Amino acid sequence: MVDSDSDGDASKVVISMNGFQSDGDINTWPSFPYNQRDDTRWRQLLAENWLKSQGSYVEGDDCIIAELPDGYALFDRPRGTNPSMRDSFLFGHPSGQYFQSQATFFAHFLALAQGKLSECECKPCSRMGGTKATAKPAAARPVRGPGLRGPGRPTDDKNPDYWRDYIRKLKAKGTIDEPNKQPLNFDWALSEELLSDYFNKLVLDPAFVPRCGELVLCVWDLEDSSSLLRNPENGHLEIRDSHNRWHVPNWRAGVVTQVPETEIHMLDIAENSYTTEELSDHGFRIELLPDPVGLDKSYSVQSKYIPLRCIKPLNTWQLYLEGQSRDELHPSIENALTVMSSWSVVHKFHVKGIWPTMEISCKGVWIGAELLAVHDTVRLKPLRYKFEDLLDGKVVQLNDVMVIESITLVLADCIDDPTSPNLASKYSVLITGKTYTTNPNRTKNDFEPLSRFPLQQMTNEEATATFRQVGMSAYGPWYRIAGDKTPSVTISQHMILGRCYEPLAADLLFNRREFGYDLGGVMHGRNFSEGVDTRIAKDKTWFWGDSRIETLGIVEINGIECDLTAPQRDTPAKWRAIFRIMNGEATPGLVKRAGIPPTMGNVSRKGGRPKGAKDKKPRAPRRQSGLAQVARTSKMVSSAIGSAPEEETSDDIDDVPGPDLAGLPLSGREGESDFAL
Repeated sequence: MVDSDSDGDASKVVISMNGFQSDGDINTWPSFPYNQRDDTRWRQLLAENWLKSQGSYVEGDDCIIAELPDGYALFDRPRGTNPSMRDSFLFGHPSGQYFQSQATFFAHFLALAQGKLSECECKPCSRMGGTKATAKPAAARPVRGPGLRGPGRPTDDKNPDYWRDYIRKLKAKGTIDEPNKQPLNFDWALSEELLSDYFNKLVLDPAFVPRCGELVLCVWDLEDSSSLLRNPENGHLEIRDSHNRWHVPNWRAGVVTQVPETEIHMLDIAENSYTTEELSDHGFRIELLPDPVGLDKSYSVQSKYIPLRCIKPLNTWQLYLEGQSRDELHPSIENALTVMSSWSVVHKFHVKGIWPTMEISCKGVWIGAELLAVHDTVRLKPLRYKFEDLLDGKVVQLNDVMVIESITLVLADCIDDPTSPNLASKYSVLITGKTYTTNPNRTKNDFEPLSRFPLQQMTNEEATATFRQVGMSAYGPWYRIAGDKTPSVTISQHMILGRCYEPLAADLLFNRREFGYDLGGVMHGRNFSEGVDTRIAKDKTWFWGDSRIETLGIVEINGIECDLTAPQRDTPAKWRAIFRIMNGEATPGLVKRAGIPPTMGNVSRKGGRPKGAKDKKPRAPRRQSGLAQVARTSKMVSSAIGSAPEEETSDDIDDVPGPDLAGLPLSGREGESDFAL
């Protein structure tokens, strides 16, 4: 196993790896922007630590292992905050996670060398739980799902299991009704305040403005001197250059990762993008979407700041890709359509219920490409209208909208069993609100479940007070489907097409003032997603993601790692100490564990200034570090997008939000009921 150098240098010790068993898997190796690099220094340090563990290390010896265990390789990539520097990572662990240093890998290396893989306590093996002894190499990064399911939530098993605590409390008391607070949960602590601010401000933004985390179509390379217009010869949206020549746009699909700080005007949809300002000030930062279910995430590093006139809602892809064959489309477009049949909730802020059902109130829900929030006006597809109807050419008119009042994640038949991988038998999302229509003859349709409610015409003043979008009366006249004295209607995600834009914005974007412009695009997209997204269970039609990050299958946003392998997750003890200090518990041990420099002064357990402290002239603010820096990262990643997933996925997600509207016969595909009680 240990050999001297072949040239006779007795101090050169080469450790052969021939006798080692390895669990390495080359299928977990990354692609661009990672590059494989020289591993000599790692092999030297591993050899030195190996000999020390055996008690046979001699100071001054030059030792090295002949090669890394089979299936393991060292890679590096540009640092997100400083591309001139490259950070190293060792890949090959069957979990798909990497090692950031030789020191963190050595525990796993030692387990391999001693044939004690089942006892390995390295972080990737710990996260694999009881499967590590017989773990077979994974072909892809693990599919992750709702952190509400599965044991060990949050990720660090030393943290409280808040969701199971809520279940225990619900069963013991019979009822529960309290704010969701998880002060030692890494993601909750860093994103709670930021998300609260985000959703409070969101209601002030126009509906046509793309939101962080949304998927959009964009023209990737439109010059300032060119225009995006309808070609009169074929009716397709094309580029007309300065010489009046027509070109097919280079359409791509990506994630909105930054929105402009400056005010966005409706005319930005149509105006030329030329301006004295930099695009980074008034444009949207778009990162191309990689394959959500594949290993190659290289498209994430391709990004641009793009003006609003070059951005279109992904739901309307059929309107803009007319005349192009599937082979001509950029791969990012199919990547985006892959997640059209997906949903996830964001900003869970309240828990209530009566045993055995628990309801979690949320501020937003991702449905396919869009983020929908409380107070949004959304367009509804016709009741019981199916994809097969679309293929048969069944023509329908869309007239109905809903103003969202609440978004609820429902856990039915909760399970109070710490050994169970799930917290409930079924999970579903309910979207509740008042419904309105522009069709005065709507009640004549006997198949409509709300036909029993008389229509009530609204005045322009009432419409202005009801809809937060500007100028909604231009769609009207409007009628209340369910009057003020009737209950709000609860529907499933199947029923929603997308946000309702301002009438003028619809004119500028689609050259039409109607609600059904994207019906075909949404239903074709969801059908495509159902067929290609391998995370959707065979008997289901939707994928439930625990976060937007997990749904899109991305690992970086704005050059910052955001999934479970993000560097800030490698020091959970430090962050638990920081969170406890923030909550008023400040002992010397916690201060030391949190890594707070002593120059910051004494920390008082009760808060306030140390005794005898005098007022001083305020200093200029220091550069943010520690918690403030991670909070900045969290703001870029978690605003509307949500935190990273917490636990492994399972398939028992209920596509049906609940029982149909009482007493009303509904038909349609199983698992696709549109209304719920």
